Formats: sequence, structure tokens, C-alpha cells
Amino acid sequence: MSSIDYQMIFEKAEVGIALNNPANGTIGTVNDRYAELTGYSPEELEDMKIEEISANVPSFDQASAMEKVQRGLTGERQQFDWLFKRKDGSRFWGEVVLKRTQIGPHDRLLAFVRDVSERKQ
Repeated sequence: MSSIDYQMIFEKAEVGIALNNPANGTIGTVNDRYAELTGYSPEELEDMKIEEISANVPSFDQASAMEKVQRGLTGERQQFDWLFKRKDGSRFWGEVVLKRTQIGPHDRLLAFVRDVSERKQ
């Protein structure tokens, strides 16, 4: 049986993946697809708050995002549509699934995002 290269899976996934830091509300490590969806580089996204890539209208702001993060940390399944704002100011609808995980001693949330703008229209 061969070893699994999880880094390669992370990088090659066709869905955006972010490894959020729930302690400070930052986006954290992202794959290339996540960066492509938002228009930011992975390095720019790492320390950004979720609100910086959100439409920042009621129900799509940092407080709403953190509420979902906290529910996700309890193990409650979180799947929802979120209105994102790209670096260029354009918006897109993303379907988000949050999954709690432990990396070393740290709680993290895996955020899987796919563009569902066509479905929403």
C-alpha cells in the first residue's frame, strides 16, 4: 500500500479548501482553488478575517461567520450558502461545508467552498 500525499490532494482539489483558525477568525492556509475563487493569493488570505472576503451585508458578516464557526467547533454539521466578495469587489455565492479537525494541539475548521452562483441565479 502506498502512502497518501495529503498535501497533493489539498493542492489538486477542485473545491476551495481553507484551514480556518477559529481562535482568531482568520482564513488560514488555503489551496489554490480557494485563492482562485476569491481573487487573492494564498499568502494574502492567510491572515485575513472572514469578513474581508464576505459581502458584509446582514447575515454575511464576521459575526455571522463566527457563529457558524462556533457551531462547527461543537461538531454540529455546518453546510450553508455564503455570499463572498472577491478582491476585485465582485460577488459570488459559495456553498460552504465546515468540518472540525485537530492539527497537533490546535482545533481547526476545514472549510470546503464551491461556487454555486449559477444555481442561485
